[in-house]
Amino acid sequence: MLPNMVEHFRTSDIRVKDADKAKIYDILFHGEAHSRKELLDRFKFRPTVLTLSIRELLEDGLIVEEAKHKSPSGGRPEVKLAPEPDRLMAICFHAESRHLKAALVNLKGDILLETGREFEASGDEEAFLGLCRSHIRNLMAHMPKKTILAGIGMSLPGSVDTKEKRFNSTYRWPKLRGISLTPLEGEFGCSLHVRKDLDSVLENSMLNFPELAKGNTLLFHWGFGVGFAFAQNGRNVNNESSRFGEVGHTRVDLANTKPCICGSAGCIETDTAIWALLPSMQSVDSALYDDEQLITNFCKVHPEVAALPAVRKALRTISLTMMNMYRIFFPSNVLLLGPFFHVPSISQSLEERIILETSTTGYPVLGFRLIEDGYRGCIYSNARHVFGIKLAEMLRAKF
Repeated sequence: MLPNMVEHFRTSDIRVKDADKAKIYDILFHGEAHSRKELLDRFKFRPTVLTLSIRELLEDGLIVEEAKHKSPSGGRPEVKLAPEPDRLMAICFHAESRHLKAALVNLKGDILLETGREFEASGDEEAFLGLCRSHIRNLMAHMPKKTILAGIGMSLPGSVDTKEKRFNSTYRWPKLRGISLTPLEGEFGCSLHVRKDLDSVLENSMLNFPELAKGNTLLFHWGFGVGFAFAQNGRNVNNESSRFGEVGHTRVDLANTKPCICGSAGCIETDTAIWALLPSMQSVDSALYDDEQLITNFCKVHPEVAALPAVRKALRTISLTMMNMYRIFFPSNVLLLGPFFHVPSISQSLEERIILETSTTGYPVLGFRLIEDGYRGCIYSNARHVFGIKLAEMLRAKF
């Protein structure tokens, strides 16, 4: 979970002693050394820098001294140094359908507690911020006394201004327009990091599977809505405040005049989104409603959903959409996110159609991958960014 602070201090305009302190912490955090002597003998730090860095890390509570243990060389017992993963924690938000969820995460990536609550489609700005505050207070109440809240990370759907930390809009919550999220920073005394949810899922996938960070990688989401994220050589391509990725509100069939929740007509989502397909799926299970995780569980045990006429039509629309996107981005990797991709016949059909499309271009797709854990990647991506900001501050040498 710990972000690569060594790389941060190597590429930034940072003093040598800052980089050394960050490296010492990184080594201890990952268990590559367990004592001052090991750090000195194996990694050749300057004695003064090592002594002062260890002192500051202990004072800041990022590491602790444990009981003495035998020296590997047979000398005097050494005081063991160990990281303190609960010293910093992050609160990480993401949305699944109309549920706003939050998690309390420590430096190791352990999730200590999760909360979630549905936010109604009719909810306004005041109610949304109130729900955020409720989640934060609930999670903070469960933090150990020694813990510092490093920050809050939010991965949100729709249009997000990452620079101004503003939630511009999302069609699932039409009354939310241009909400400034910065008041949360002042109220809770910590930094706030805001980004689009699909960008967070894509980033987490590339960190977990480094091969995805080579070439062009496209993440395609088909669920509550339809959208995508795109990365080139490991870097997400997005504008700080645009609706980049909202392909579900483009058109591929001019004969389609169905009204869309965005206020337009004929959008791709009117044939493909969960909210459009729900009446058809309720013919199989009347208890279904427009929750993406619920629909995912349904699709896993009801592969026959692929035979429904509405789903077959949706598959044709999604196939055309993805083939058009292939012609624009020429991805070497395609990540599939959403409940319908858990139906083997649907994901196989899409892969075959796109591979057929590549045969005419000379730019073959090298691999498809199903994202099994849905939006869980938002939690870890948020935490990495929050910890990166706080550790950049705490690992700066004071000596």
